[in-house]
Amino acid sequence: MIAGGKEDYEREDLIMKKGISIILITMFVLMSSTNIVLAQEEQFVAPQIAQPYVSSPGDEGAVMSFNSTDDETGIANDGLPLRRSRQASGTIWSTTWYAGTNLKVIEKAVATGESNISKRFVKYLTGSWAKAASYTWSKSNSASWSISASTTADVAESVRATLGLSASRTTTYSVAITIPATKTKYSKLGFASDYFRQNYKYTMTVGGQQTQSHTGYIDTPTKNSYLIVYYQ
Repeated sequence: MIAGGKEDYEREDLIMKKGISIILITMFVLMSSTNIVLAQEEQFVAPQIAQPYVSSPGDEGAVMSFNSTDDETGIANDGLPLRRSRQASGTIWSTTWYAGTNLKVIEKAVATGESNISKRFVKYLTGSWAKAASYTWSKSNSASWSISASTTADVAESVRATLGLSASRTTTYSVAITIPATKTKYSKLGFASDYFRQNYKYTMTVGGQQTQSHTGYIDTPTKNSYLIVYYQ
């Protein structure tokens, strides 16, 4: 009886330990699963919602034209080349220097054509599209020069400076300007400018051998600027 009682006690003790182990393992698994879920929730980052934008202006409505002033000189010139007669070919800019004692380096930009761009969109002056009957504007607006992707900034600056072209031009309004709009359409007030485009080819020769070459253009603002109502 004593032996049998001891065996029964040991068996019950073993069963109890196994039960406790199963409970502990189950709790561990549940806790681990919860931690994994929490970790995943902490690592999840909500995607950013892309903000709507307009890459190009819509249809034109009412247009009002104004004259701008060269910001560098303060002169209300036409914004076309000042330091040469207009031509589609010929050397615009060149420089010669020496690498070492006698290795001659020549850099130059040769004109390959020119054109005028009318009413290029610069920026919107009002924020949201609205059904407005008119817009009133009185703050000054500026338009700046730009270059092609293939153009290097230092060469473009040399071309611009040699031709005497404006880096930027500002339009000021002596009085508040009111421009009508069609109130049944969504619209924004925008600012635009005419531009002069100079195309050119840049080359570098070292010791008589051409080592660099690219074509590009610069666009510089001219005298005419505009307040334009754009429709969506």
